[in-house]
Amino acid sequence: MFQKILVALDRSPLAPLVFEHGLQLASKYNGNLLLTHCIDLKVWENIGSIVDASFGLTPSSKLQQFEQEHLQEIEQCRQWLEAYSQQAIAQDVTVEFNCGRGEAGSWICNLARNWGTDLIVVGHREKQRLQKFLLGSVSQYVLNHASCCVLLVQTEKKLS
Repeated sequence: MFQKILVALDRSPLAPLVFEHGLQLASKYNGNLLLTHCIDLKVWENIGSIVDASFGLTPSSKLQQFEQEHLQEIEQCRQWLEAYSQQAIAQDVTVEFNCGRGEAGSWICNLARNWGTDLIVVGHREKQRLQKFLLGSVSQYVLNHASCCVLLVQTEKKLS
């Protein structure tokens, strides 16, 4: 049923559960996994330094520092996804991974479309309404824009 399963992971405590759901489905349907994590470039936080450095208004060392931090983050992402990949390989699941850059929701949807994904597995955390309104929700974006099925994984809600 699901032959190509894209598992979108973030650095939240929900990531292991999202991965586990994707892995179980890939095992059940003898499918392939594509693990991905999208790195936010934090452009808005660093735009002043980047623009200033490109115009020579501040030392280019700020730009070099930004680039170095970004390269370190990519390497950490690669190592993190490699660890998840090893878990999938141990269960005889074909897996590949990549780190994206930019806005996570559109990155996930574009990657899914290009890879021919049958199912996207993504985590969903409850956010306060104002936070969700101001910052948006990656899972909500994926749910509304994906060209395939989407499985939202969330933590169990406790009933009182």
